[in-house]
Amino acid sequence: MATLSAFSSSSWPNPNPSSNFHSLPQPDHTDHSHIPTNLPPPPMGTTEDEDEDEDDGPLPNTHPQSTLLQNPNPNFPNRPSLFAPTILHVSFNQDYGCFAAGTDRGFKIYNCDPFREIFRRDFHHGGIGTVEMLFRCNILAIVGGGPDPQYPLNKVMIWDDHQSRCIGELSFRSEVRGVRLRRDRIAVVLEQKIFVYNFSDLKRLHQIETIANPKGLCAVSQAAGSLVLVCPGLQKAS
Repeated sequence: MATLSAFSSSSWPNPNPSSNFHSLPQPDHTDHSHIPTNLPPPPMGTTEDEDEDEDDGPLPNTHPQSTLLQNPNPNFPNRPSLFAPTILHVSFNQDYGCFAAGTDRGFKIYNCDPFREIFRRDFHHGGIGTVEMLFRCNILAIVGGGPDPQYPLNKVMIWDDHQSRCIGELSFRSEVRGVRLRRDRIAVVLEQKIFVYNFSDLKRLHQIETIANPKGLCAVSQAAGSLVLVCPGLQKAS
C-alpha cells in the first residue's frame, strides 16, 4: 500500500532542472561544521491510493536536524567521531557525472571528473540506505537504512537541498527496495510491486506486479518521450 504525503512548500521544484547542480556549493575555507540548520516541521496532508484501506490518520512528521559540513581539506575531514562512516548505498546520477553515497550517518555527493567530494549531509541520529540524484539539481530521493535509520524503511523522502529539508514523502506498508528517478517520473520498488508517480505532483500513474524482488531490480530510460521501465516479471526468467 502506498500513501502519499506532500509537505507544504512555496512551490514544487522544477522536475526538469538545468544541467547545473545549483545545490552543490564549492568547498571554501570557512568552517560550517558547528552551524546547525533548523528545520521547522511544516504542516502535512495525506492522500491514499484508491485500492487500499484507510489509515488511522496523517503520517507522522519527521524532520530531523542536519548539518552541512564543508570539507575544504579532504585529508582532514570534519567528522563527529573518530570512526569512519559505513557505506550503505552508492549510485550514479543520470549522466554519470556525479555519484551519491548513503552512509550510516547521512549522505555524500561526489563529482567524477575531477574526482572530489562536493558536499555531505551528516544527520545526528541515523543512516541513509538509498540516495538517488536527479541529474545535477537540488532534488534527491532518500530512504533510511543501516542499524539506526534516519527515516522509516517504508518511506521515500523527497529532499530539497536548497531548502535543507524534506518537501514530500511517499509512504508504503512494506520496505522500499529501490528508487529510480527521471525528469518526469519517480519509480519506487517494493518486494513485489513497483509504483510509478508523476514527478510534478506525485500522482500515482502505474502499479506493476512483480515476482519477489528483494534486491529492488529496476531500471528506467532517461531519453525524452516514452518511459521504458525494466523489471522482473511475474514468472522466473521473465
